[in-house]
Amino acid sequence: MRLIAEHCWEIVVRDEEVLISPVLVEGASPAAESAHALAIKEYKAESIDFAKLAGKAASIINSTLSSGIEFYVKDTIDPREMWEILRNKLTLVDNCGLQCTLQRDFYKMSYDGKKPITTYINRLRAFQQPLQGMNNEISSD
Repeated sequence: MRLIAEHCWEIVVRDEEVLISPVLVEGASPAAESAHALAIKEYKAESIDFAKLAGKAASIINSTLSSGIEFYVKDTIDPREMWEILRNKLTLVDNCGLQCTLQRDFYKMSYDGKKPITTYINRLRAFQQPLQGMNNEISSD
């Protein structure tokens, strides 16, 4: 949500490089050269804006990671690459270890009586939801 709010989401989910440098054909007319100079100026401005947004997106992604997850992307500065790495590493469908960790944490939880029972039930459901349809699914029974 923060990536969307900060106008950085498009940087993360782009399919190809967005910016293409304008090319001047050899022997171009003075008008074409003038148009090319203007296009280069616009390209440079867009490149700077793109780099700023990419840096902002990478920073946002990094700021949301726990130290245990951060090491997956520690040497990565491209937010699109960061997102892809994290998606691959943290997708529950293919990550039996993560499924088992969630399931273990779920079974270790106990009600301490200090907070309302609804708070405890909501915490239990927070574990249940990501595991639905997986090998280690937690049923409602």
